Amino acid sequence: MKIKIIILSLSFSMCGNQQTKNLPELWIVPDVIMTGATSNGKTLVAFHGLNGTPDDLILNVNYIKLLNKYIGEGYRIILPQIPRSDKEYWEDGGMQYRLQFLQKMQTLKPDAVLGVSYGGLHALMLAESFPVEFWIAILPVIDIGALTEYIGEHAPEFIPTAEKLCTVGFLAWSDNDERVNFRLTEALASGLTSCTVVTKTYQGTGHSVGAVETWGWVTK
Repeated sequence: MKIKIIILSLSFSMCGNQQTKNLPELWIVPDVIMTGATSNGKTLVAFHGLNGTPDDLILNVNYIKLLNKYIGEGYRIILPQIPRSDKEYWEDGGMQYRLQFLQKMQTLKPDAVLGVSYGGLHALMLAESFPVEFWIAILPVIDIGALTEYIGEHAPEFIPTAEKLCTVGFLAWSDNDERVNFRLTEALASGLTSCTVVTKTYQGTGHSVGAVETWGWVTK
C-alpha cells in the first residue's frame, strides 16, 4: 500500500478563564497526516499516549496495522501532537484544557477517532462532543488522577461519561492495568452494556494488549 504522510499546522487562540491563570496556547505542534491511494472523504483522528508523539503509533507494529486498515478503507488519518501534560492544565478542573482541545478538534472535522492510553482519554472526550461514526479506546486513561504523575489531581471537566458515549465504539483494557486504574474503565464499560460498543478485557497483560488481530474491528 502506498501511503502519503504530510505535516499540517493548525492553531487558534482562545479566551482564558477569569478564575484561574490563563493557559498558553497548547495545540501548536503541526499534525501528521497519512493518506492512501483512495479517499472516502472522511477523517479519522488518532491520539498517542502520555508525553509521546505520533511516531509512537506509526512505528508500533500493532498500531500501524490499525492505521493502515483505515487508510485502506479510504480514511485520511490525522495524528495530532498531544501537548506534554502538566499539572497546570488541571488546576481549574480541566476547563481551559477541554476548551482548547475541543476548539482544536473543530478544525479537524473528525468522522472517527481512536486513541491509546492517555490518547484513549482524548478519543473518548472527542467522541462525547462530536457525532463520530465510531470510536476506539485502547487501555484508556479515564481520570488523570489515576496516573502516578497526577495523584491528587482531579479534572471533572475532562472525564468521559457513559451516557455520552452510547454510539458505535470499541473499548479494550487489561484486568490488572494499575497504570490507568482499570477499575475506572470497567465502571465506564458497565454503563455501555446497552450501547453498540464492543468491549474486550485482556487477562494479566498490564498496560499492554495482545496482537492487533485479536482486537476486533469497529466500522459503521
